[in-house]
Amino acid sequence: MVGAFMNIPDVIDVSSFLQKNPNGAIRTVIYQTNKDLTNKTQSSNVVLWQIPKNHSLPAHKHPNGQDTWLIVSGCAKLIDDKDSQRIVQAGEIVVIDANQKHGIYNFSNDELILLSIVDINAGFVPLNNK
Repeated sequence: MVGAFMNIPDVIDVSSFLQKNPNGAIRTVIYQTNKDLTNKTQSSNVVLWQIPKNHSLPAHKHPNGQDTWLIVSGCAKLIDDKDSQRIVQAGEIVVIDANQKHGIYNFSNDELILLSIVDINAGFVPLNNK
C-alpha cells in the first residue's frame, strides 16, 4: 500500500550478546518492547541469562507479572515453592505466574543459557535462599 505505515518483526541475534567464560551469572537485557494498544501499555523485557557451572539465578518473585523462560542450552535444577528439584533442559519452556517463587541452579558441566520474557512492571522481590 502506498503511504501506509509498515511494521515488521524485529529479529535478534542472541549469540551477539553472549559473553565468553563468565565468572558468575550474567543478566543482559537484549530487547525491550513498549507498545500502546488502544491506550493499554504492554511493555516487556527479553533478558538473556548466562549461568556457568555451580552458579545460580537466586530465588525471587515478581508480584505483578508473569515470567517465561526458554532454556536455550544446558540443564539445571529449578528452584520453586515446592522445592520440587525438577530438572529443566534445552528446548523446554518454564512459565512462572505472578508471585511464584522461582530460580535456577546450574549443576551441570555446561553453561546454562536461558531467555526470560518478563513484564517490566512485574516487580522483583528477592527471597531468602537457604
